[in-house]
Amino acid sequence: MAIYTIKCEIDSNSYGFYMFSYDYFKAAKKVSTIDFGKRINYPAYFLYCRALELIMKSILLATKKYKLRDLANKNIFGHNLLKGLNILEKENYGNEIIKLSDKERKTISDLNKWYKADEKKFEYYGVLKEIEAFSKKIEKKGKYPDLPSLDNIENIFNNFLNLRIVKYVSK
Repeated sequence: MAIYTIKCEIDSNSYGFYMFSYDYFKAAKKVSTIDFGKRINYPAYFLYCRALELIMKSILLATKKYKLRDLANKNIFGHNLLKGLNILEKENYGNEIIKLSDKERKTISDLNKWYKADEKKFEYYGVLKEIEAFSKKIEKKGKYPDLPSLDNIENIFNNFLNLRIVKYVSK
């Protein structure tokens, strides 16, 4: 795997988000090993999504082009993984730094349907009706529709984690 470089200025916000993202990632790896039987491991999905959100925000904060309040705004990023990925790509941090395959992009898109702020399906009890509606599909297909494997999510996070961020020094 290649290591790419972003020129930026490390500060406490970007570093804090980076460290929190890694903490959520480690927790997700641990929780993903728990056997939930036929049920979906919602805690692992949630933790992986939060790790992805925080590492994207860490990169954007480190570039100094975005402030924390901007990234917290649901119209700009909020908890929407696709909005975060779109910002990274717009700033050329997606295509030049992170090489995501079509499958990885689809993984983020599928996760976002469950994770984004107006859905929060990984967090709240209200999704049980939807889960019941899909239960027959799960039994037929052996997996929940639109949910990628946890291994795919881990690989995407590792792509972001392998960035080497260097301090930008202005002339």
